[in-house]
Amino acid sequence: MDTAGDSAAAIAAIAANRPTLILMDLQLPGIDGLELTRTLKADPVTRAIPIIAVTAYAMKGDYEKALAAGCDDYVTKPIDTRTLPDVIARHLARAELG
Repeated sequence: MDTAGDSAAAIAAIAANRPTLILMDLQLPGIDGLELTRTLKADPVTRAIPIIAVTAYAMKGDYEKALAAGCDDYVTKPIDTRTLPDVIARHLARAELG
């Protein structure tokens, strides 16, 4: 598992390691998580990687913004550690099928 503190580090880690799933913090410094998601989903090399938005934002419309940017799911902080593994497993299973 790789982590990145900003969008530039995330892009480098994704290019170097081709993850099977990305937990995307929407409040990244520099390019925010929504813009980085749009960039990744526009690239044929990274388009199929499931991206789960992870955010403290939970205002009306934030879920829709994340999905419109290309996120495959949306998890709010504080993260429910009992349900997150199921969310991840569901998207990994879909990625294996598709």
